[in-house]
Amino acid sequence: MDRVFGWQSLFLLHAKTLIKRFDAVIIILAVAVDCRVAVADQSRLTILNPIVVKGRIDQADQNTYILPDTETATRTNTPIMETPFSVKVVPKQVFRDQQATRLDQVLQNVSGVNREVSNAGLADGITLRGFQVFPFRDGFRFEDQNSNGRRDMANIDRVEVLKGPGSILYGQAEPGGIINMVTKKPLKTPFHQLEQQFGSFDFYRTTLDSTGPLGAGLGYRVNLAYENASSFRNFVNGERVFVAPVLRWDVSPRTQITLEIDYLHGRNTPDNGIPADGNRPLNVPRERFFGEPFNQAKYDDIVAGLNWSHAFNDQWRIRHRFYSEILRSDVTNVTTPFAGIILSDDRRSVRRQLEVLRNARNESYYTTVDLAGNFETWGIKHRVLFGADYYREDTRWGFVEESEDALEFDSLGIANPIYQTGGPPPINAATDFPGDDIDETEQWFGIFAQNQMELPYDVHVLAGLRYDRVRVREFERGESTGEPPDDALTPRAGLLWRPVPALAFYGSYTENFSGSNGLARQGGKLPPESAQQWEVGLKSELLNGKLLTTFAYYDLTKQNVAVPDPVNPFFSRTIGELAVRGFEFDIQGELLPGWRVIGAYAYTPFAKILRDQSLVLDDDENVIGTNSGNTGKRFDDVPRHNVSIWTTYEIQQGILYGLKLGAGVITVSQRQADLANTAQAPGYAIVNLMAGYTYKLNKATLRFQLNAENIFDRHYFASTNGLRFMPGVPRSVLGLISIVF
Repeated sequence: MDRVFGWQSLFLLHAKTLIKRFDAVIIILAVAVDCRVAVADQSRLTILNPIVVKGRIDQADQNTYILPDTETATRTNTPIMETPFSVKVVPKQVFRDQQATRLDQVLQNVSGVNREVSNAGLADGITLRGFQVFPFRDGFRFEDQNSNGRRDMANIDRVEVLKGPGSILYGQAEPGGIINMVTKKPLKTPFHQLEQQFGSFDFYRTTLDSTGPLGAGLGYRVNLAYENASSFRNFVNGERVFVAPVLRWDVSPRTQITLEIDYLHGRNTPDNGIPADGNRPLNVPRERFFGEPFNQAKYDDIVAGLNWSHAFNDQWRIRHRFYSEILRSDVTNVTTPFAGIILSDDRRSVRRQLEVLRNARNESYYTTVDLAGNFETWGIKHRVLFGADYYREDTRWGFVEESEDALEFDSLGIANPIYQTGGPPPINAATDFPGDDIDETEQWFGIFAQNQMELPYDVHVLAGLRYDRVRVREFERGESTGEPPDDALTPRAGLLWRPVPALAFYGSYTENFSGSNGLARQGGKLPPESAQQWEVGLKSELLNGKLLTTFAYYDLTKQNVAVPDPVNPFFSRTIGELAVRGFEFDIQGELLPGWRVIGAYAYTPFAKILRDQSLVLDDDENVIGTNSGNTGKRFDDVPRHNVSIWTTYEIQQGILYGLKLGAGVITVSQRQADLANTAQAPGYAIVNLMAGYTYKLNKATLRFQLNAENIFDRHYFASTNGLRFMPGVPRSVLGLISIVF
């Protein structure tokens, strides 16, 4: 346990350093607020409606499929109909109806989102508008590169998705968008919920959600989850424990302080799926496992946060947040190669290799302060935001490189696989881990400003600007490869016109800067990534605000795209330029009393590599030249068509009152499995069903629910990772018993 929890001293050391660094910024912002009244021309200044500083209404127990406001897109609580970007919020009720326990399951309800096998299935593999994205938690970027387990949804209230570049407000972020998991907050009225799930493949999951006041302005919330499950895949299983306490102190009506911790401990079986045979997945049963029974990943992940906010008056408030994530992981994984020759010459067996990650440690520290205010000048309403943030990430890996001959593992027969009965081969720390192979520190500092303006005739203008400075220092095998810092100035602008309350037209231009996003196998960091996006669209709010739709067209281009190195996917290489263009449509809300729907459609006709350059290596992996690489190829894991629709109906009266029925369809067209377009994952369509019943028993509320996935038992491949395909879940059922008291 010392190894898991021995992070307090380091946490406090960095916390003190970061807080001192931001004291000056906070004081300057506070003084600026107090001075603005003295310098303002009162004849030209009109005070707007007050900023209300309080926790948002927790939506966890409201039976709704639509939330009208979002904070993720602007870092201010803004109606979606007044935001000149494509935004979708998936409420908790959707999670409950679909019994979603992982983030990728929730995101099936959002257009432009696709899944991929990430870290042998040990992390959330999510792409948005063609680019892999890392999830955020309350605006804090999770680190997903070291197999820290797929994010648990036990303490998540809703998922807000901003499509397109968002680095202007969040710093290091991929241009595909921002996926922000908004956590549950303490409530002022007691609420307690206990749930038990059980289903196919020995799936068992228990969760507890408890919240209420403690007196003296204090409130708490605790979410617990325990999960134990096998899989339809041979030898694959997992177990996890999740604990998430939150304590909030309302110091005064204008000042709040929140302390929160997430702890996730787990073990899982790394599984990269089924290898390719030519341009298609190998024709074997979907349960066939190409690893070894001893494949295992263990991880401990701790996230701690301390946040406070204060309202100076009814128009201006300041907010400061500090987060830290401490991750430890160990991985042993026998798998088929990411690329290259997989089948033996006689086509009776597949090549395999050993991937070993030892004592991997990742420590992330993030702090941000922002000042927001409302005022009016010359008939124009302003909502302004000024802020600064600092992010530090320390990563240390001890691993064995895949290219070494010692990592070539025994091949596995295709028709009659014979697995080893013992444990993994011994690893010689002196020869296989010469120190820690990678020791990297990344520091990121940014300042930003944003102005949301409301003009006459319901015209809304947004303008923002950010300056970033990032430094990466890497030690590889004891040698420093530190390089000069990168910096960039990125703009953001949007225009929205709402001619009638039910309809809005918008357009926007956004740039993105994400710094260096990987390490080259030959040594040193990759060049910084940048991106630009144009977007136009329209939004509608129909049925008296109960139905929200968004239609968007976007043109997104990214330079210096980091992709896995085909020789060693622990490292990366760059693609010169990639462009993605497409159309998206989202719908959510209530069509009739009790009839709710959420749906998404993405059409992506263009997702091409515009410019690429690959290194040509000899047998000793020495660079002997370059070529045009995959220029002109379609980007992987981007289907042309992706459709999802989910609907439920709850009987409103009569003897069947409390009965809910639901159904959904997910359709995905063919996807390229790799950048060279040598193999494709076939398209598929699956159907899911649900039935639930809720009734009151004295002061308690009981709910029984049954979900069926892939009811027609289609054999399909849900995601890819190079020349490896992950089969989708066969026909399965998941039951639930819930009590609220």
